Amino acid sequence: MKAYHSNNPKTKNYKTAIISLAVCGVLVAVSVALALGLSLRQKDVPVEPVVNNPITYTMPIAGAEAGQEFSVDKLVYNKTLNQWRTHNGVDFACNKGAEVLAIYDGTVTKVEVTTLEGTVVEIDHGEGLVATYKGLENVTLNKGDKVTSGQKIGEIGTMMTESLEGYHLHLEMTLNGKFVNPMDYLPSSQEK
Repeated sequence: MKAYHSNNPKTKNYKTAIISLAVCGVLVAVSVALALGLSLRQKDVPVEPVVNNPITYTMPIAGAEAGQEFSVDKLVYNKTLNQWRTHNGVDFACNKGAEVLAIYDGTVTKVEVTTLEGTVVEIDHGEGLVATYKGLENVTLNKGDKVTSGQKIGEIGTMMTESLEGYHLHLEMTLNGKFVNPMDYLPSSQEK
């Protein structure tokens, strides 16, 4: 059988036009079907409102007030070291042995016993927020442990670098690696 090919430009344009119309028709049909399907499905499925539950932090020591404030923009005097320096955290004055609580749910990323800062516990609270608790003793947590908000993580011990300040918790917080003021997160600042 012999195939005939036309070199007539009108015939080629006619075939191209028919193919183009057929493709367009199919695309329109698919679009209409999808639009109807989605609109019907949206009517059948109730839409749940998005609710952003605010995170509520716990004070690290019940009833304690902040003493030495957070100061990374100006130097403060450290009586123990007899020098001016920044203060990257907030101190909470309390009695020796007072319970120290996790400020929020998280994962313990470090537990280290140091000579100058007592036992140091670091907890990753998620979304780039990390809290470092210094001046502890009697810590029973290990790296990798999960903690919940308000859970006891240790007790107040000593912190040689701030020993003349009395017994206290030194709490530092970083957000994405940069120091932030813990009081911007804790309940006493949120209630103002």
